[in-house]
Amino acid sequence: MYEQRVDWFILREGVYETLTPDTDGVLRSEVFPGLWLQAAALWSGDLAAMRAVSQERLASPEHAALRARLRAPPGERPESQ
Repeated sequence: MYEQRVDWFILREGVYETLTPDTDGVLRSEVFPGLWLQAAALWSGDLAAMRAVSQERLASPEHAALRARLRAPPGERPESQ
């Protein structure tokens, strides 16, 4: 039986650490802005909740900044933060 959890790791100063979900239980990538996952919705098959998280991330300022950066010509792209 699976434990029905998601282990998401981030490399910080050469050491892998577990990414902690926010207060809503959403894991938010620190490397790829807008890549969010609500593990409970994934495991329960709650597509409506997964879609809601997806829509929220698409409206986030971080994702807007990523889209703007990717639209810029390669020589004019600002550095990621």
